[in-house]
Amino acid sequence: MPYKPKKPCAYPGCPNLTYGRYCEKHKALENQIYNKYQRDPQTNERYGKNWRKTRASFLKSHPFC
Repeated sequence: MPYKPKKPCAYPGCPNLTYGRYCEKHKALENQIYNKYQRDPQTNERYGKNWRKTRASFLKSHPFC
């Protein structure tokens, strides 16, 4: 099956073509903006370093979960 045609990046003034909403250059920038201004601040606190360590240890002990 053929791919969908590429469309312009949704970032204002960016002429790059992409399959998603943003090109690779602006995808990281939009994620930073989302995490800083639109995401619930307590979510960032919940999923910090301790959460990543706990998750990694759980996945290590339950590999087929």
